[in-house]
Amino acid sequence: MKISICMMVKDEEKNLRRCLNSVKPLIEKGIAELIIVDTGSSDNTVDIVKEYTDKVYFHLWNNDFSSMRNISISYARGEWIFILDADEEVENVEELRKVLFNEKIKDSNTLILEVKNIDTLKDKDNIVYSPSTRIFKNDGQFKYIGAVHNQPVYKEPTYNTKVSLVHYGYILGDKELMDKKFLRTKTILESELKKDPNNVYYLFQLGVSYDMHGDFREGLEEFKKAYNILKTMSNMEIYDRIYVHGAYARCCYANGKYNEVINICKQGIGYRDDYIDLYFMMAMAEKHQGDLKESKKHFLKYFELINNFHKIKISEDLNIILYNINIESKDNAYYNLSEIYMDEGDYEKAHEFLVLIKDKIKKNSLIPRVIVRLNDISKLKKYYNEIKEDKGLTNYFLSNLEVEINKLTEEEQYKIYRELGKLENEYSLYCKIKILKDEEKVIKAKEFLKTFDFRDKPLFYSQIFTIIFNDREFLFKCFKKIGLNDLKEIIKYLLDNYAESKRMFKELLLNCNIKCYDISGNKAYIGISYIILINEYQENKTIYDIDYEVFKKYIDSGINYVLQLYNMEKVRIIYKEVSSSEERFFMLMYLIKEHSLKNDIKSVVRYIKEALNCNKELIKYIGKYKDEILRDIS
Repeated sequence: MKISICMMVKDEEKNLRRCLNSVKPLIEKGIAELIIVDTGSSDNTVDIVKEYTDKVYFHLWNNDFSSMRNISISYARGEWIFILDADEEVENVEELRKVLFNEKIKDSNTLILEVKNIDTLKDKDNIVYSPSTRIFKNDGQFKYIGAVHNQPVYKEPTYNTKVSLVHYGYILGDKELMDKKFLRTKTILESELKKDPNNVYYLFQLGVSYDMHGDFREGLEEFKKAYNILKTMSNMEIYDRIYVHGAYARCCYANGKYNEVINICKQGIGYRDDYIDLYFMMAMAEKHQGDLKESKKHFLKYFELINNFHKIKISEDLNIILYNINIESKDNAYYNLSEIYMDEGDYEKAHEFLVLIKDKIKKNSLIPRVIVRLNDISKLKKYYNEIKEDKGLTNYFLSNLEVEINKLTEEEQYKIYRELGKLENEYSLYCKIKILKDEEKVIKAKEFLKTFDFRDKPLFYSQIFTIIFNDREFLFKCFKKIGLNDLKEIIKYLLDNYAESKRMFKELLLNCNIKCYDISGNKAYIGISYIILINEYQENKTIYDIDYEVFKKYIDSGINYVLQLYNMEKVRIIYKEVSSSEERFFMLMYLIKEHSLKNDIKSVVRYIKEALNCNKELIKYIGKYKDEILRDIS
């Protein structure tokens, strides 16, 4: 037997199949035996395990990880012992098979694998890498020590493999299992710390346990204790436990203690100048503090170490897990460094780092600003062509681009719009319209609006409406074609960005006559008036007569709208089941009017109370309407 896969498990039914399927090819080919020690499972763990092996042994949990690990090892008959946990899987089992038959491992006693610790299944870029001794020559002497975070007593020489394990840890969202593991580990650690209260490693691991469980304040306290004890030790002892600096700095950063982060990182780098994570956290903290010069220096040092990773000692240090060499961290560093160069006015350098960002949304938020400042239309077109198939990303990019273009002079805007107008898409039509003059501009704007679909489009396209503000009839026809929620967003955008739009919309609302059966017309009136009414009250904190007239027309249009959508003969039954709170509001207003005609005050009051809960944004208008209704009844 080439290798013995040794596992200890308890209540791991949610993880086991993924784990065991990853090594199944080795078991089926007779290369590996699977040894399972169950420490008291109450779920289907044992039944699942028996599908893969008959070497299942039962030993009660004794609060000592190493002891249980050593029991599993005692059953091993293979040349090598492979330690695997249920919440892990072998990512490249064929690579493991090749390694086992490679002559190069003949003189080695320990094989090192790469462990990828994943924080979330949705974000595979957020991975923490760490080398780990996992495969050991079965010489009859190999064992683990340490009651909690069991440590292998391995022999040199070691051999670095390309075999990868993926560790899923706590990401599965099983709170009950997470709590069990946390309490088990916490209890053992606290027991060990009673015997040895100044044990830096146990304090560190207790901090890690709290941190992973989401108890950040408690985690910070344990890291702080470990750090303070560490300061009393010799330089060599500090060097061997430098991971405490990393954990403490990381926890301080998460709690916004940026000065502490900088001090901890500086001290840590004094003992170990290749500790990549410390440069990253220090640079991030310095950026938060506004020390851009130092931040830039340390980001550049961070990248220097990243680019020479396999040449520096820390890459082989089994005691240190590096959290900031993953894609997410590098993207954050590229992004922040780009911002620093932009602040310095060095847009070429900013662009150089921006294009290295993998996260397209993060890149998208800055690239328009940089390219516009560079006045490089070719770069703009190139980037647009790279993302144009992704509608969401394209919309985000164009929205950011518009923000930057609006900061330019009219002459600069003209040049950019002229070039972008040469593209063959909706945005190019928009750009062409932006640089036209007078009557031709109005004609092209109307042509554009006749066919343009505003669904899932950036709001800046709404600017085209301002060109035809004087043609109220055409404007309202355009609004009738737009969905209610989209229309509300458009009206709000125009109010926020164009001062003259409020006056124009009010005139439109007061002067338009909509037939009761015109469902799209009533819908448009609802959308425009709703935003106008909210805007007016927020600005003036009072209700003017003109606004109250608009509110009453808003109610009339709303009632006409729901009359076209629903069977109102059953309104008393169906209104509570309607998902749209605004449509429910209009149904209630219909009932209020109906019962007010019957002088049924009790029902009117009841329905008004419900209506107030449906449309809290217009609560002051509804209150005035209530007073008027009740006054008329009495």
